[in-house]
Amino acid sequence: MRKRSWFINAAISFDGKISEKNKKVELSSKEDWQVVHQLRNISAAIVVGSNTILIDNPKLLTKKEFFPNGTQINYPVRIILDRRGRCKTNAMVFQNQDLASTIWVTNSNANVKGITKISGESIHDIVSEVNKYLDKINRQGNVMIEGGSKVITSFIKSKLVDKIRLYRSPKVLVDGLPLFGDNIENPLILKKVRKLGVGIEEIYEI
Repeated sequence: MRKRSWFINAAISFDGKISEKNKKVELSSKEDWQVVHQLRNISAAIVVGSNTILIDNPKLLTKKEFFPNGTQINYPVRIILDRRGRCKTNAMVFQNQDLASTIWVTNSNANVKGITKISGESIHDIVSEVNKYLDKINRQGNVMIEGGSKVITSFIKSKLVDKIRLYRSPKVLVDGLPLFGDNIENPLILKKVRKLGVGIEEIYEI
């Protein structure tokens, strides 16, 4: 199996919240989206949880508008962690299979044409199955975990990620959901900080 790193990328409010409760909120700036899509373009896959799909309903595609004409665009595999089968089968992430394939990690009995379904009782099992799938289709690059809070926390606590990239927005979400859904004992080491648009980019190693 090819060695592949899994890392976290997230936008947070100034006070460390990843989103508002059951409500879509935009925290990224244009400059942050530029970096996010550059990362998608070199990643083998993107991981999100069911809450992200239910609230934001994203396509999780790489947008050509962030690249100069002539740039080769890569559409990473979209991985949806949804054990309880909460996602609707008409969600945007289940479309555009001609551009980007989707893995649905779920126990749901529902089927969506063209979607690969896998099951896994632990994060370690899921990572193993996804890595096997990516090797089988010869997809190179690392895997970017984009959210949400429970998914990010689970990966950190399982010691399966070694890097976190955060974009800290100047917005404040007093009643929002924190980035980490539980206590994190793994030490985070701040390696880089830079101003990015109206916010700040922070790079951590674990």
